[in-house]
Amino acid sequence: MVKTKDFILFEAFRLFLEKGYDKVSMNELVRVSGLSKGAFYHYFTSKEELFRQAITTHFIAGLGEGIAPAKQGDTLLASLIGIIDSKAQAYKNMLEMNENSNFFNLLFQAISMFPEFRNDLKVGNLLEEDKLVQILESALAKGEISSAVSTRKLAQMYAAMLDGMELHAVVTGELDSLHNEERKATAEFVNLLKGNS
Repeated sequence: MVKTKDFILFEAFRLFLEKGYDKVSMNELVRVSGLSKGAFYHYFTSKEELFRQAITTHFIAGLGEGIAPAKQGDTLLASLIGIIDSKAQAYKNMLEMNENSNFFNLLFQAISMFPEFRNDLKVGNLLEEDKLVQILESALAKGEISSAVSTRKLAQMYAAMLDGMELHAVVTGELDSLHNEERKATAEFVNLLKGNS
C-alpha cells in the first residue's frame, strides 16, 4: 500500500512535470492529494518544500541506481546497452506519469531555485561514473578492449556523449529515435575501444 506522503510526492511530481513549478497552485496540490487542507499541511507546509522533496524523491535519489555493476560474462557492449535500455525505460516511465513531460525544464527550475541540487547531481553523476569505470575495467581485464586512456576518462567521455545526445534530442524534438541512436553510438564507442573503426 502506498503511504500518503509518497502518494502526495508522486502526484505533485506529475503536476510539476505537466505545468512547471510556477503554474501549479497549492489548491491543485491539495486537490490531487485527496486530503483536506489541514491533513495536507500536516505533510507539507509549502509548495516550495513539496517541490524540493518531489524532485529529490523522483529524480535525484534515482541517479546512479539505473546502472548495474558489470556481470561476470557480460561483454562491454551488453553492459553498456543495459545502461541505455534502463535510461530508456526510466524516460518511458516518466512519460507514463505525464505525456507532456517537461522534465528538463523542471530540472533547470529546481537547480535555479535550489542551487544545492547541483551538488546532488554531481554526486549522482559520480556514482554513475564509478559504475561505468567498473564495467570498463572488467572489459580491460578480460582483454576485450585496450586503451591508453584511463577508464575514468573513458567513463566521463561515454557519459558526456550520452548526455549530449539526450540534450540534442530534446532541442531537436527527436526523442522518439533517441534510444536507437544511443544504442548505435554505444556500439561505435565499443568498436573504437576494440581498435575497430
